[in-house]
Amino acid sequence: MIFNFTRKVYLDNNATTLISSAVTKAMNKVLKTHFGNPSSHHTLGYKAANLIAQARSIIASSIQANHKNIFFTSSASEANNQVIHSIVSDFEARQQTLKIITSPIEHMSIIATLKALEKRGVIVEYLTIDHHGHIDIEAAKQQIDAETGLVCCMLANNEIGSIQNIQALAKIAEQQGAFILSDCVQALGKIDINVNQLNIDYATFSAHKVHGPKGIGAIYVKDGAPLTRLIQGGDQESGFRAGTESVHNIVGFGQACKAIPYLLKQSSITLSLKEKLKQEVIKFNKNVTFNAEQSETLSNTLSMRIPSVDKHSLMAFLDYYDTSISSDSACCSTNHSASHVLKAIGLTDKQANETVRISLSAQTKMKDIQYLVKKLSHFFAAYNHNITLLGPNSIDYNFLNDDNNYILDIRGKYERLLMKSIPNSHEHHFLNYQEVVNTLNKEANLILICTSGMKSMLFAYQLSHSGFQNIKVLTGGLMAWKKAHAKLYHDLAGTNVIKIDE
Repeated sequence: MIFNFTRKVYLDNNATTLISSAVTKAMNKVLKTHFGNPSSHHTLGYKAANLIAQARSIIASSIQANHKNIFFTSSASEANNQVIHSIVSDFEARQQTLKIITSPIEHMSIIATLKALEKRGVIVEYLTIDHHGHIDIEAAKQQIDAETGLVCCMLANNEIGSIQNIQALAKIAEQQGAFILSDCVQALGKIDINVNQLNIDYATFSAHKVHGPKGIGAIYVKDGAPLTRLIQGGDQESGFRAGTESVHNIVGFGQACKAIPYLLKQSSITLSLKEKLKQEVIKFNKNVTFNAEQSETLSNTLSMRIPSVDKHSLMAFLDYYDTSISSDSACCSTNHSASHVLKAIGLTDKQANETVRISLSAQTKMKDIQYLVKKLSHFFAAYNHNITLLGPNSIDYNFLNDDNNYILDIRGKYERLLMKSIPNSHEHHFLNYQEVVNTLNKEANLILICTSGMKSMLFAYQLSHSGFQNIKVLTGGLMAWKKAHAKLYHDLAGTNVIKIDE
């Protein structure tokens, strides 16, 4: 495979961050020497329990909370679920109808949970937001009433970076006797968080957004706010979450939170790098627009829309040069519908498909931004010079039976087990690049297919670099084609398939 990378640039920090060396060191020590079960009544168990207590205090201190109000979970998604279901249980016990009001740009762990609860009779309403992604506080005063049990609103959005006036929203909720949950995952380490000043009842957090490990989250629960078990089976976490604690992950979370003062200090530097990136991009493409940037946003987050440019094409081009960005939330990356956040701020499906997210961290350097700008300038100068994007509707029965089309399915073995290939395609694994090049005619009319369209775009740029002239990519991949041609997939998928790599 031909890769000519000169610099690795990671700019998808809102999806996850690189774990810090201090966190890795602390976790390794726990794994090697503090392996006791925190619930066991012996020295090893007591030491493990003490490490959890220390981490709890550190995390509490980072948000100005009491350690008794912090409870560990496996993730912020679990934490959001536990809070919402706790409110539901509380209202069900009192045989009261529950109304939950939320913003339309929440994380899917909240949006999807609320949609499921609507089937159980929970009333769900959505707050009004402007085209910058900010809650209309005046409208919220009219909407949040005495019938409201819970208000859900994230402190900072993960896709466009908009920061909400949670303090004002919490005051409205308190006046109406409603609880308020704020997903603070993206805000932690980027803006100062004081749960007492915000006056929120619940806040949720995740370690892997602040250079900590994946698989560990936390809930802040204000005194008097209801909390019920989501997982049964043990008395861990003061009886609110069963299951042996993941001591090394909890210690890693605590160690990561020790660096929050440093991360907050670095936010001004991160902001200057983001502003530099915006200025440079506008120089060579004046049509670029930036979502939510006209108001208060996170210093590290840039949502950028480039008219007439397919986001998958740009992401694959940059990935070819070892530069990682994203289009929307990683939790929604397998869903090929337009981002609910971008739709909520008024973008059309087409505009959402032209939008990418660039998210920096305290570790991002000026050289990273300069490298990205250089690659972006190359992309704009030669966009789609010999790569054509095919919509899933265009690959119909006639297209499949056209002998001039060479359909190349580059999915891996296990992907093929999950979904059958398009009929008349040639299966060859994505990673066996040189073998593919050796078997293909450079004049052939190539149609590249993968599961989602992303690998196909990356592969297309490699082939273009090797001199292939007629390259087409199925946008949305097999998932989109199967949806567009359900009957064709049912009747013919997997037939007349040539397995080149076996």
